[in-house]
Amino acid sequence: MKKRMSKRQVKQKLNQVIKEKEEIIQIIKDIDGKKEKVFNQVVEALRDVINEVAGIDVYEKRKQRALKEIKKTDKRIEEIKNLI
Repeated sequence: MKKRMSKRQVKQKLNQVIKEKEEIIQIIKDIDGKKEKVFNQVVEALRDVINEVAGIDVYEKRKQRALKEIKKTDKRIEEIKNLI
């Protein structure tokens, strides 16, 4: 025959179950976050491969160099304006 649980034992058991449930929920959230991170990395890697195969990466590098030069030029113009 099963022994009846006291109110205290029931509360302890319930608290334990609640704690375990919260731990399980946290594990699921962690897994979802990792899954999303991996998915984003895969998408980014595929984009890089497609850009490389299509030759887009060459133009992207040129664009970045040009933007950097424009920033340098803008800075020089500001320096000259400040001197005038």
